Amino acid sequence: MAGLSFALWLDLKKNRKLKPNLHSHRLSIIIPFKNEAQNLPRLIHSINESYLPGNQIIFINDHSHDNGEEIIRDQANFPFEILKVPEGFSGKKSALHAGINQAKNAFVLSLDADIVLPSSYFESLRKMEWADLNILPVGMNAETPFQKWAALEFDFLQHLGQGLAGAGKPELCNGANLLFSKRAYQESASIRQDWEIPSGDDVFLLNAMKHLGKSIKSNANEKLRVETPAPKNWEELLSQRNRWIQKMKGRLSRSQWISGGFLLLSQFSFYPLFFLTFLEPSLSIPLLIKLISERISSKDSSFSALVIHQFWYPYYLLKLALYPRKGNQKWK
Repeated sequence: MAGLSFALWLDLKKNRKLKPNLHSHRLSIIIPFKNEAQNLPRLIHSINESYLPGNQIIFINDHSHDNGEEIIRDQANFPFEILKVPEGFSGKKSALHAGINQAKNAFVLSLDADIVLPSSYFESLRKMEWADLNILPVGMNAETPFQKWAALEFDFLQHLGQGLAGAGKPELCNGANLLFSKRAYQESASIRQDWEIPSGDDVFLLNAMKHLGKSIKSNANEKLRVETPAPKNWEELLSQRNRWIQKMKGRLSRSQWISGGFLLLSQFSFYPLFFLTFLEPSLSIPLLIKLISERISSKDSSFSALVIHQFWYPYYLLKLALYPRKGNQKWK
């Protein structure tokens, strides 16, 4: 029930000041896209505002049917390349692999096409300590009450992932904002057994890096936090979470099972604790701790939204468990 408190404790434990890095700050930035004409203008504008000369930017077109390439050419004020996923291949994983093979620099930054970068993003990257795999922060841009409630869970997973990484047990990362050594990627690619799965590029890369004993760091610096749109409705939310479940199905490590079980326990404990407080008022203390910890981690959410979240979240977990597992998932 104190899931967020545990995650925040781990997060604070690792959130120490990082030493400046001596690596070259030049990066190869890989951005796969498929039918992202609606999102690309926001991404390109944010790169225009933060780009540093010397970085290589490669957009990878995975058989799009819209005018995404035209938007990139018209609006980008920085040097870039546009590649296409070879015929016979498809999916984000293939798009990333094609782009990384063309990377000229020692370190590669993978970004999603629907994110927005903060204005100081690339300058902040230059100052951070780099590792073979760098887990960078991702947030959800939420406007409606439903989106804000959906973003609460995402925030929890971000804090939990950052905290576990800081404690030396990295289990979660997000390919929307991931920095890694090209050499380490190539070494991990040779042992991975997930290439038949279109998505899951981030988690499978993390697990391979761990298996090879590569250095892995997590950074919670807000100046490195990119934002992705929150799901707009139930169908989008359940579909997104279902993709996460599917790509990890049968591939969870022991510690990942423990982390997931801790999340479920912390959420399902709310109902019995809430009703037991009428019999034993002192039980309201752990409930308040849970709410306060979530309020600290989700600064954009109101306290009332957090309270409502406690009631609907167990219902959502049950609905997700019963959600039909479709064989063909979306590209992401």
